[in-house]
Amino acid sequence: MRNVFLYWVGAEFKLIKILRDILYLNSNNQRNYVVNIVNDKTIVLYIPNLPNDFFKLNPTRQAAYARVNIMCNYGGIWLDSDTIVMDDLNRLFEILEQKDGFLIRENNESLYSGVFGSRANTPLLLEWFDRVHSQFLSNSEFDGTELERIQEEFPQYYDKYTIYNGLDTMYPVPRRECLEEYVQKPYTNYKKYIRKFQPLIILSSSVRRALESQSEFEILYGKRPINYFLNRSMGIEGFSSAPFSTNNLSLFLYSLFLIALLCTVFTYVYRKKIVLPTIFISLPLSKLSR
Repeated sequence: MRNVFLYWVGAEFKLIKILRDILYLNSNNQRNYVVNIVNDKTIVLYIPNLPNDFFKLNPTRQAAYARVNIMCNYGGIWLDSDTIVMDDLNRLFEILEQKDGFLIRENNESLYSGVFGSRANTPLLLEWFDRVHSQFLSNSEFDGTELERIQEEFPQYYDKYTIYNGLDTMYPVPRRECLEEYVQKPYTNYKKYIRKFQPLIILSSSVRRALESQSEFEILYGKRPINYFLNRSMGIEGFSSAPFSTNNLSLFLYSLFLIALLCTVFTYVYRKKIVLPTIFISLPLSKLSR
């Protein structure tokens, strides 16, 4: 089964809700993959033997423990909630069918644990879980460097994983620059971050926090670089900003007006039983630029 997992607790940001809707949209009614939203209510369904002190951890540490445990048991793709799913994820799931999984290097350097794919119970995941579980039992901090340290000690565990350079693929903007590059710069800035292989795009929490003061409508219909990727992820391409830009909205409204007018005319003709000759109607749609 093609499983996608996310972990989220606490208040839901507007952008997170939009990204979640896009995730479901690209699942094609969960035919392409099954979406598993893990939270404080559902986590026991995935980890029945959850440690007693789990909920004393902050959400970041909860996610760190949950992701390795769940992925070790089930396999699939783990997504950070601040991720735009750009397509049906078929290309990533094909990797899991051929190899142990895939990993992404943040800034083309360190391995990023927030988004990855793996088969269940691989040597890498088993080692990773042992370390995270030991840290939990000893009440020590999860420093996020486990993948790096394991690679130094057991490089053979990575032989069957495809490792992507994030800047060249799915993590094109460094975390500290996401706010400026996706939100604050002009819309056309998106062109710098289109990549050939980009089934998903990893953002940062700074983006959702900056957009939280906006309504969902304003987020979706904005003119920011992120809007290009949001539109593309929904299958809407070629628009200057939102799904209905000014010119396209004019065309849409004009079309509705013509349909309503024709309905009125034919209703009148039908009621009056008027016999009309063949009518040719020329619609000046070419005057409306797309």
